[in-house]
Amino acid sequence: MPNAYSPRTLALEWQCSERHIRNLIERGELKAFHLGGKLLRIEAAEAEAFKARNATIQEPALSETAPKADEAPPQPKRNRAARLDYPLRQLKATKT
Repeated sequence: MPNAYSPRTLALEWQCSERHIRNLIERGELKAFHLGGKLLRIEAAEAEAFKARNATIQEPALSETAPKADEAPPQPKRNRAARLDYPLRQLKATKT
C-alpha cells in the first residue's frame, strides 16, 4: 500500500471517478494535502479512515436471507404483457 495516493490512483482503487475524489476533498469529507505547488495527495491512513467511516453496506447473514419454514415461497411475477393480455384471452373465449 502506498503512503499517499493521488486522486487518480485512489479513484482507480475505489473504482470511482477522479472527479468524485476531488469533490470529496473540496467538501472536506476526505482530507488531502498539496505536494509542491499543485500536486494533490491523500494519505493512505486518511483513505482507510474514510472507508471505515463510510462502510455502511454490509452483506446480510445467511440466516437473514433464507426463507423461514412457515413462509410460503414467493410467487413469480407475471410480466406486464401477460397481465394485460389476460382479459383479452378471456373475452375471446366468451365470444365464441
